[in-house]
Amino acid sequence: MTNLMMITDEEINFAQTSINHRSKKCLGFKKYTIIFKEMALVT
Repeated sequence: MTNLMMITDEEINFAQTSINHRSKKCLGFKKYTIIFKEMALVT
């Protein structure tokens, strides 16, 4: 079991950034951040 109190904000930010900048097959191998920016420009 992981004690979440021992994980630093820096480690969480690193993991979050890594996940958000990963290409996704379900998005046509685009990255979440690119899709989000494209959607933000439309609205």
